[in-house]
Amino acid sequence: IDSTGRRIGAVSGGCLEADVARRGRLLTASDCNALVRYDGSDEDVAWGFGLGCNGSIQVFIERLDKLPPCLQFIRRCFQQRTNGAMATVFAAHGQTSIRPGDRLMMTADSTDRHGIPRDELSIHSDAAHCLATGESTTTTYQTAGSSVQALIEAIKPPLPLLIFGAGHDALPLVNAAKSLGWHVTLWDRRPGYARADRFPQADVVTTGDPQSIPISSDSAAVVMTHHYPDDRALLPMLLNSPARYIGMLGPRSRTDRILAEIAAEGPTTALDRLHAPIGLDVGAEGSDQVALAIIAEILAILNHRPGTPLRQRRGPIHPPAKTRIVSTENPVPAVKANP
Repeated sequence: IDSTGRRIGAVSGGCLEADVARRGRLLTASDCNALVRYDGSDEDVAWGFGLGCNGSIQVFIERLDKLPPCLQFIRRCFQQRTNGAMATVFAAHGQTSIRPGDRLMMTADSTDRHGIPRDELSIHSDAAHCLATGESTTTTYQTAGSSVQALIEAIKPPLPLLIFGAGHDALPLVNAAKSLGWHVTLWDRRPGYARADRFPQADVVTTGDPQSIPISSDSAAVVMTHHYPDDRALLPMLLNSPARYIGMLGPRSRTDRILAEIAAEGPTTALDRLHAPIGLDVGAEGSDQVALAIIAEILAILNHRPGTPLRQRRGPIHPPAKTRIVSTENPVPAVKANP
């Protein structure tokens, strides 16, 4: 929430934002953060805020002056397209030098500390584990004289979507992916099609060697050139890449022909990685609806979901937040009690 009241993002479905903004305006340079709990199981609280989701949520509200180190760190991870981990202390009690708002930020190449001592090894170790696994946790560190709670958060750059083919049906796919904040690279061998002015939302538009395009284990790749030789050349490259999702637009018979030609060249175990025909079966008609079906399938694959109606799902839609309690004999360095 900026000084004009403009809001970016959300912490709920709209029930809590006004109160969070109100509390944020009350923060000062000396009293710069607050931890607020909203309990939807409390009838008075639920009625007052219009909560209809039950459950409870803790919101850590911070005053941010200029561009604080935490946002600089996130921006650096996004710009350099590298994973990071950030430990944010949101509560501290007892004899400890650590305060709410203190942070440890880590990438594979660097570690920055803001208020967390170098000899505080537990938080450092948990941040390293988060960096390695990509799993966020809320952890309570307990000693005989103190308690510190921190969110150990995985910072991941936007999902890289690689689109091969710059026909008219690529435009809604680019726009849909960008609306989700994904990083989009568009390739086509035809300079008249692969133009930045045709795809202003794409992050990269190129006609260069497709093998020079970076493909990571987080990448999703969509082949939609509508040109058999191009599809035939691209598919083996993608199947031999670490991409998590590979889909190809076109009739099943055409795809089967390409796969048969690839298989005839030698044994391969990667053919079942291909999603073709591409997209979820939602009866899509036209390029806008096809783009929606493709995006939905990519999300389902990346999230290890079947893409079926939610009413058929038993159990919670989202996995429960991971929480841990760590007790250690080595106390967090004691300086003075929190007020």
